[in-house]
Amino acid sequence: MDWLWNLLTDPHSGLTSALILGLVVAIGLAVGSVKVFKVRLGAAAVVFVGIAFAHFGLKINPDVLEFTREFGLILFVYTLGMAVGPGLVNALKAHGLRLNLLAALVVLLGVAITLGISLVGRVSMPIAVGIFSGATTNTPSLAAANQALRDSPPGEEAARTAFAQVMPSEAASMTPEELQREVVKLPGLSYAVCYPVGITGIILTMVVLRRVFGVDPVQEAEALKQMQSRSQPPLAMPTFKPKAKVRRSFDERMEWATDLYARLEQQDRRALR
Repeated sequence: MDWLWNLLTDPHSGLTSALILGLVVAIGLAVGSVKVFKVRLGAAAVVFVGIAFAHFGLKINPDVLEFTREFGLILFVYTLGMAVGPGLVNALKAHGLRLNLLAALVVLLGVAITLGISLVGRVSMPIAVGIFSGATTNTPSLAAANQALRDSPPGEEAARTAFAQVMPSEAASMTPEELQREVVKLPGLSYAVCYPVGITGIILTMVVLRRVFGVDPVQEAEALKQMQSRSQPPLAMPTFKPKAKVRRSFDERMEWATDLYARLEQQDRRALR
């Protein structure tokens, strides 16, 4: 069994990275499909499984991790655009201003609360950004924060102060290069800590709103489907409908051919006799 453990714990092997990613996704989807109090985590369970794998020391190659993170984010926003794209114009015409104002309000309130926590609790900005992304389950904002830290890294003193809030015993002895590498990881760390609380809070909020306003998800989904079907013509339309005269002519020819074949068969039998 040593070869299996070595395969799972070799952080430089591409095969190890692919195996761990496959296991995290498979186990996460399996766990997410389990209902608890009529609620399923779905794809969000993959995050929890990934946290558990990392906790037990199962790591993957940093280059593979970077590629997978960027590629996964691209697929996420692409599929999201494909899903909402067909009905986007109609939705904007009907409820565009109200929905956009509501979305902006949610984001601005989250930013205000995050800034308040950062100022009152003296939380460094790299950690606060991860808190915001995790609490709102906003993965694209986490990617943007990581990219911003790479493009415009903080100064040595600010980086040391931020890292000291996570690991104070090691912050003083780290070199500036090590600090810059570790500070980039801080948003992801705080994101992983806050994401479970964020996803749980969202689920509980939706359950409460459903009970308070008496919303039936099945009926709402059916109504949305009917509204989309009315506003979007089907992609595949029948372009050819055979006329009755053409179909009748074809049937007559088939009947004539069958009769001819039967008469020829009778003549052959007579000739053989």
